[in-house]
Amino acid sequence: SSRRHDRFIKPTLYAEAGIESYWRIERTEAGPVAHLYTRASGEHYALHRSVNPGENVLAELPYPVQVAPAAWPH
Repeated sequence: SSRRHDRFIKPTLYAEAGIESYWRIERTEAGPVAHLYTRASGEHYALHRSVNPGENVLAELPYPVQVAPAAWPH
């Protein structure tokens, strides 16, 4: 499924490409949730932060961006 691909395959490909951080968006019953992952070591990423529905956050990685999941279409 796409969820399995997003969680297991893509991070390995991102690490091989030298990508230092990435966002993964997940649907929840409350609305979309944005998860920011940063490279911890080698091909491993660690969760840096999550932005939940109802939050409006100025995220600093990979560059300054306003993240407001509640404003996104469901």
